[in-house]
Parts: sequence; C-alpha cells; structure tokens
Amino acid sequence: MKKTDYRKKEDAGNPKHLDASNSDALSRKRFLSRSALALTGATLASQLPLHSSFARSRPPSDALGVGIIGYGARATALLGNLLNQRESLNLRFPVVCDVWSERQQEGANRIESETGHRPRTTSRYQDVLESEDVDCIVVATPDFSHTPILVDAARAGKHSYIEKPVSISVEQANQALEAVLEGGIVFQAGTQFRESPAYRGAAKALREGIIGDLIKIDCWYNRQEIGWANRDYSTVRREDVDWDQFLMHLPKRAFDPALLRQWQLYRDCTNGLLGLLGTHLFDIAAWLSDDPLPASVVGLEMDVLGGANEHADFQECLFQFPDGFLLNFSSRHGNSAPRTAMSLYGTHGTMNCPYSLTAEIVASGEGGYHPESLEEPVTIQHIEGVDMMENWVTCIRSGDTDTYADIHAAYAHSVTAALGMEAIRTGRKVHFSADHRQIVEG
Repeated sequence: MKKTDYRKKEDAGNPKHLDASNSDALSRKRFLSRSALALTGATLASQLPLHSSFARSRPPSDALGVGIIGYGARATALLGNLLNQRESLNLRFPVVCDVWSERQQEGANRIESETGHRPRTTSRYQDVLESEDVDCIVVATPDFSHTPILVDAARAGKHSYIEKPVSISVEQANQALEAVLEGGIVFQAGTQFRESPAYRGAAKALREGIIGDLIKIDCWYNRQEIGWANRDYSTVRREDVDWDQFLMHLPKRAFDPALLRQWQLYRDCTNGLLGLLGTHLFDIAAWLSDDPLPASVVGLEMDVLGGANEHADFQECLFQFPDGFLLNFSSRHGNSAPRTAMSLYGTHGTMNCPYSLTAEIVASGEGGYHPESLEEPVTIQHIEGVDMMENWVTCIRSGDTDTYADIHAAYAHSVTAALGMEAIRTGRKVHFSADHRQIVEG
C-alpha cells in the first residue's frame, strides 16, 4: 500500500493503532482534513435541549443505565451480549422502547428474567432520551430512523451505539457527523468486524505493505432468497403499534403491518442491498485500505426474483478512491455463490478475506508483478481485542471517543452506500467531494 511509512516502526505492533476505524494518526488527520469537519451545516431540528457531554468519564463503580431503542432480531442479540457482561461492565437496563407493544414486552420480560428488575416500556424514543437514569442507548431500529434518533441523542448527551448504516443519504450522514462532534458523545456503529482478531491482524499487515500498493478490492454478498419478505405480520394489530412514531419523518400513510415487519423491502426505508448488506463490506474496506471515502461511483441493478420488493435484488457498483484503487461491490438474491468474502489485490500479491469474525486470512504473491512479491502464502497473525460492546462501554467510562467504529467510520460506510444508490437511481457517474461533504459535478 502507498501509506506504509505512516508511523514509526516501533509503533507497528501496538494494537492501539488498530483499535478504531482510524487505525493510525495519519488516517484521522487525513479524514479530518478531507471531511471539512468544521460545523458549518444545519443539524436536524429537535425539541430536546442540548446537553453537551464531551465524553465525560464515568468510574467503573457507577452503574451505566442502558436504554434499548428498538427490540427486534438484531437488538435481541445486542441485548444478550450486554446482559452477559452486565456484572463485569456494571450495567443496568431501566427502559425498553419499541413502536410495537409486543416487542416492548418481549424486551422487558427478558431483562426482568435475567436481572430481576423490570424496566419501563415506551413507544417513544424521546422518552428514553429524557430519562435521567439513562446514560447511553443501543439503537436497532429501521435504517431510515437511525440518524434522527442519533441527532436527538447527541443533543441530549446520551452516548450511542447504533446499528449500521447510521444514515441512508449524504445529507443524513452530514447531520449525524455534526451532531456527534458537537455533542461530544461516545459513539459506536454496529459493524462487528472491527472486533475480529483476524481482521485486526489484516489491517496491521496491510499497513506494513504485505501486498504492496493496493490496486483493487473485490467484495460480494450473495443470498439465495429475500429473507426479509418471509417475516410474518399476520398478528400485528393497529392498536398495538405507535404508527406515527414508526413513520417519523416519512410521508404519512395508512397503517401497513407489512411495512412495519418488512421495512427492508421499501425504498423510503433503506438503500437496498447497498445499505442492508454492503455497508458491512464498505466498512471493512475503508478500514483495511485506510481510504474511507470514494471519489466517484457508477452502478447498475436488475431484478432476479421479483416480488413485492421495491428494491432490485441484484446491485453492482464500482467505486474509485482517492488513493488510486477501485472497489467492486456485488450483491444479489437468487444464487448465493460464491460465499460472502473480500479480496484485495496489490502490486506484491493478494489478500483473501472470508466473511467471518474467526476467519483465516491469507496473503500470497498471487498475481503480484513486483520482484518482492510474497514467495509463499502467509496466514495473517491475529491481534486480540475486546468485543464492540465492551469497547464502547470502556470508552464511555474513560471519556475516550476513539471507539472501534466511531462517527468517522459510520460516516464513511453510510456515504459510500448512499453514493452507490445515487449512481444506480440516476444512471450516471456520481462524484463526491470529501472537502465539501457533498455530491458534485464531475
């Protein structure tokens, strides 16, 4: 890679450089410069008062109150992780929020059964943010709602863990970025691969130039069927759902249980496969390449299975990055081969990355033209760390905003997906200015 001299050699083995999205000082400085992070844009309007936290530290002896906002399949896993660590991390769970009362009760029942304390329930996330016994929130709601909740949370001084993608448009991403930086909260995006010892080792090896200058990244995420379309909504009753709260800023429409349970199929709610699946891979690529924001993108889509999905079920995009490499993303339904993975091609060889937190990642001289290309395949050494939740809570207690997947990482994966969707929808090549944080004419 081009940036092999980004730090002193004695720092190369220090895991701290691999702990966050900006795995080294150069990455952070360059991102700050490119993104023009001075707060010049308007943020989302909010009725909540601004309570700037600026990463106040909290001693381990103080129990942290965690508010759960959205309790579906993803939140079930996240809450399970937190409950398993509630004693070691000193956590309590005062409130569960979901627009569907059935989900509220499911979350409350689980917390009560494992802690002996029954949390409050509400359908309004604003109630959680206004609660004095809530220090931080975990958000696993539909994609379109992530940014508005985050903006209000930052204004309320609540540290936030939010599932990816954090935003579904460039405008939303700018709002989220400004709000978090202005509010000074400790933020973590739910992109789990940054906790992987295998991928942490891969990031270090790439920075040390194991495959030379990066030329291209290929990544793909394929599935046989549209699983989201199989979610049952026959038991959802209008009287059990806070429909206005679910819609938030979306155009008003009559109650639709299918939209509640299968929101992934709707254009107003997501960026299709780019946002739902691609953001996992975009986040990994930005981290491994140390080049977070694309300069331009072209894209195509088509339908394979059809059905009620408003999004096409086959999307491909080709992104060009400022450091001189291309990223090719492909995702489809109808055929799951090959399995989800990523390959990075450099002047000295190739690195193949299976899509698994416990992957065995191998670099080889395959395809490399340089005389110093690897002669034999090398299995990448793991670098241990902690999981995403523990990293987030630890940073809250120390007042450190440099989490594994901080707001800069969230901005990058959100903008990448949004640019890809813009290219697909307009049928043209889309150019992005990181300095101005907006789409520009080519």
